[in-house]
Amino acid sequence: MRFIKTKKDAIVSLSVIILLGIVLRFFTLGSRAFWLDEAFTLFTVRLPISEIFQSLITDPHPPLYFLMLHFWQYLGNSEFIFRFPSLVFSVLAIFFIYKVGKEIYNREVGIFAALILAVSKFQLRYAHETRDYTLLLFLSLLSTFFFIRLFKNNKKKDWIYYTLATIVGIYTHYFMALIIIVHNIYFLIFKRRLIKKWIITQTILAISYIPLISLFLQQKNYIVLPQFQIPFVKLINVVSTFVFFSGSRALLIFYGSILLLSFIFYKKDFFFNKKMFFLYIYFLPILVIFILAKAEFIYYTHRHFLMVSPAFYIIVSKAISNVKTNLKPIVLVLLIMLNSFAVMGYYHTDFNTTLRDISTKISSNYEEGDVIVHTSYHTFVPIIEYHNRELDEYMASNGGNFFNATFFENSIYTKDNHIKDPSSLENYKRIWFVNGTYRNTGASDWITQGDIELIEEEQYIWGIDLFLYEVKEEDDE
Repeated sequence: MRFIKTKKDAIVSLSVIILLGIVLRFFTLGSRAFWLDEAFTLFTVRLPISEIFQSLITDPHPPLYFLMLHFWQYLGNSEFIFRFPSLVFSVLAIFFIYKVGKEIYNREVGIFAALILAVSKFQLRYAHETRDYTLLLFLSLLSTFFFIRLFKNNKKKDWIYYTLATIVGIYTHYFMALIIIVHNIYFLIFKRRLIKKWIITQTILAISYIPLISLFLQQKNYIVLPQFQIPFVKLINVVSTFVFFSGSRALLIFYGSILLLSFIFYKKDFFFNKKMFFLYIYFLPILVIFILAKAEFIYYTHRHFLMVSPAFYIIVSKAISNVKTNLKPIVLVLLIMLNSFAVMGYYHTDFNTTLRDISTKISSNYEEGDVIVHTSYHTFVPIIEYHNRELDEYMASNGGNFFNATFFENSIYTKDNHIKDPSSLENYKRIWFVNGTYRNTGASDWITQGDIELIEEEQYIWGIDLFLYEVKEEDDE
């Protein structure tokens, strides 16, 4: 027997879940400082529209999210304002995972999936980030919802909505192509009776890619930067992806236990089943990215799979739905409790506030004749954006001994703020030296080649040091 019995039960439950999701996402939304990738976003969206495309060459993404945020920025300049769209798309994803779960199975599965997404630490983290990940998550769910609908109903409006949602996804992130591949695999196996309409739809989608070809050809050399070593990828990385989906190792064990029991007692729900097959092939992007990462064509990072996580949540929700009705409250209490531990850990993690603290200290004490020098782009890019590029601020390099300069000497982010020799600083009175991350001694040797005197030093977490040097004046002859 189902725990969610009526439409009214579903509406009330979904309303409570969405409200819970909103509250969890609003909490600490603006408290963390921008980190490197977010700073790249800020730099790009603050440019004139004509220059945004040039900036995206070294940050390989389609332009839609950045163009949207370009206009959004006029509402304010705070972390809260810039991250708010990500929060909105994450909340919309809660609603549409319910819709997808309901279309594939029933209201109860949809409600459980919405609950898991709403309270997931993994989802909260990217709802708090000024990047396009939650927009892609929402659009992939929206596209998948209409994909399911058009085969159930074969209505013209569903074909139109599917096409539009998918095109918007294409212009949001290149990985939308992987969702399209998933849809095509399922169609070619199970739904070939609508082949004419499908070919027309896929032709429209293919044509929609044409305007992006020129941009992509310029971006392809920056998808993986040759001067940065790609971490060796192992199968354990895939397991880690599901730990991230779950929110913690304890939650993965919990979800895995429920799945195992459901596999044992409800085999027909998980094997030789069209619905479950569709959810299984939704994991195809993980396999594709894993293979490409093994070949060193792309980075394997968990955030790229945010769009895949709904399939995992729906599979787990189907397993929970199979639990006896009198035991479901216990399962749900454990689910909420374990997620609460993970979320509280996330809230109490000091992500990147250091960068804002450093930028504030420098700007509050900055004087005429000062210059700021960084040894790491992890500090340089966020802090220069906090300073709105209004201060004399540079990325340092000594030819590659402690920093591979090739990319940043040519990047639109840093090419005008790049120095190789400390003699370039001789006309300044004071030097703010940000040595990060992880206290690079080679960088310190570089800056101390000049005739300077240390007048202040402060250490921060994440291995970042802030020094203030005074340049000694030459004695008059």
